[in-house]
Amino acid sequence: MELTDAQPANTKEKRAAEEPEISVAKESKTEENREHNEATTSGGEAEQRVEEIPIGTSLPETKRETHEEKKRDLSVPAVGVKKEATQISGTLDRYILFGRIGTGVTAEVYRARDKLTDTQVVIKKVFSDKYSYMKKEVDILGKIKSPRIVQFHECIYLNGIYYLVLESMGDTLRNVISSQDFPLTQEYHKYFMRQLLQGLAFLHKNGIVHRDIKPGNLLVNTNCDLKIADFGHSAIMDKPEMEIKEEMQTIWYRAIEVLMCSKTFTSAIDMWSAGCVFAELLDNKLVLDKNGKMVSTSRVLFPGSSIHHQIELIVKTLGMPSESKWPGVSKLHWYSQITYLTYHKKKRWEDIFEREIDPLALDLLDRMLEYNPEKRISAEDALKHDYFKG
Repeated sequence: MELTDAQPANTKEKRAAEEPEISVAKESKTEENREHNEATTSGGEAEQRVEEIPIGTSLPETKRETHEEKKRDLSVPAVGVKKEATQISGTLDRYILFGRIGTGVTAEVYRARDKLTDTQVVIKKVFSDKYSYMKKEVDILGKIKSPRIVQFHECIYLNGIYYLVLESMGDTLRNVISSQDFPLTQEYHKYFMRQLLQGLAFLHKNGIVHRDIKPGNLLVNTNCDLKIADFGHSAIMDKPEMEIKEEMQTIWYRAIEVLMCSKTFTSAIDMWSAGCVFAELLDNKLVLDKNGKMVSTSRVLFPGSSIHHQIELIVKTLGMPSESKWPGVSKLHWYSQITYLTYHKKKRWEDIFEREIDPLALDLLDRMLEYNPEKRISAEDALKHDYFKG
């Protein structure tokens, strides 16, 4: 079976005759804890809580602050970008909560129903001290529109707390690749990666770098449509290379140049993160769980516990970076502290994944995990790779 660029409405039915259907996984404490661990590893912040919203009740009516009152100027090309932020009439009383999906460093996330349209939505209850993250997400999502980017409806302010209302997709790629009764086939690998790269190509073309690509921030619905979400760490690129001024990217998916303390970054950091996601898709396989049941799972490629450990895992897998392949690497802060790894050579991907993998997939993976960010493949070029032509 071959999946096309544009997922047809009846894909689910066509798929059913050939393969088991991907279901929307139920939220579990295990996945919730894993997402929290990824988030806290990035910023080193402890989990925070705010007053719980009663489940199954309507939210109180309040005055809504529009994006026009809160947004800053965001100049990006006109292709696929709206001049004004999305405006939805109505207030919080139109939403009824079903339950909390999970809690991250910046917000609690709830599944809810819009009484006005009778559709499911997701509401992010942003912690009061995380306004800058929320504002950045509203600024960006309110101005861009793409089938590969989660749709933003409105932002509502109540008693010092901001509520972001977003479209409901159903699940995350993290759950999809680790909660099925069967491993994903190569067709699914290609289909998910093509959509991720389409989303990144759109963002980069419009001067936006996501800066926190990971399976937990990639939303998937029952038709296997994938959309990029969570733009709280994103940056607007007003020049090709930007100065690093804040923490970015969950450590497991953080680009090597950021880990090594480069003073600048480019859109190439998203491609490194996407490469780590690709590796998890390729690693997806059946294993025996603690209850003796065969389940589909996937390993994180570089599950470091600290900056030093993360760099060490990368070098032990990809080999020691050199000046000949990455000019200037020896001048980065961490280089002098990893010289003991000089003897490490690049491992074979087949040894890492413990099975044979499509050579074209491995070639693309190598190009996405290229040490030198100037030589790392772009999202636009990755979409033209022979891997997607088969």
